[in-house]
Amino acid sequence: MTNNINKVDLCSIDSLEFEDAPREKKGASTEDSGLKILGDLAKKHKFGIHIVERVAPTGVGEFDAICCTDSVLIVVELKRYGGNFAFFNLFDEKICIQTGRTNKWIPNPVVKLQQKAERMKKDLIDNDAAWVPVKRLYSGHIPIYKVICFGPSTSFDTLPESDRNTCICTTRTLARTIEDIYASRVGVVGAGQQMATLVSIWPRWGILTTHKKGFLRCALSKISTSKWDLSPYGIEALNSDGKQLEYQFNNGRKGKLPFDENVLIKSYVNGKEKTVSITPLMRFRWRIKGK
Repeated sequence: MTNNINKVDLCSIDSLEFEDAPREKKGASTEDSGLKILGDLAKKHKFGIHIVERVAPTGVGEFDAICCTDSVLIVVELKRYGGNFAFFNLFDEKICIQTGRTNKWIPNPVVKLQQKAERMKKDLIDNDAAWVPVKRLYSGHIPIYKVICFGPSTSFDTLPESDRNTCICTTRTLARTIEDIYASRVGVVGAGQQMATLVSIWPRWGILTTHKKGFLRCALSKISTSKWDLSPYGIEALNSDGKQLEYQFNNGRKGKLPFDENVLIKSYVNGKEKTVSITPLMRFRWRIKGK
């Protein structure tokens, strides 16, 4: 993300529509629960599985998580629909979900994730020289798997069979699904950590809460104060009491800065990007990590 932001592109945080519908809140809760499961899994496999949460590669789209393992790269999408799928085909553009007595056709999340994964490979991994050493570890081709994980309120008459590199699961089976994929191929010691380092450079989105009802999904673009320009790279949490800005990096390092200059963020609202200015004295919290 660029730090060169024109003032005319700025908008106030109060002008944006926050997500506050019950469905949206439950969806965010499902995401947090899934991310916690993945986080616990990374602790269990401390050296073999590394989780980078809420990644938003430029020009690709958002991923709830990317699991960087010594054997494969796994992109994860966490979904909550609150209904039942009588029939689910991995390759259909749209699928029908039953909620009560109503049938609703929705875009197939599997197809969307496959498309994003392909753009990630083509536009970023294959075109970035930094990935060449890692690709050499896999004879020039990094195995990429896709996992769609549904929350407990989503049910299936028959759970779809997984494709060779696309898997469907629920939050109850998410950890086992990732472990099975991880164990299905021969790994290269240290490859997961190398990939996690490269993925961590990509923009990451988090959940922003303020005095407004609800929340906003957004990625940090620039953090500025009267005395400091703080790079957003590696930051996983921000908190402000209106006077000081507290920050925490993914390595655990923390710090504080006087909050007397605007904080600029790039927000994603209904698929549109906006640069937002948060003024001094406003209390807010931004986090990547799940609960």
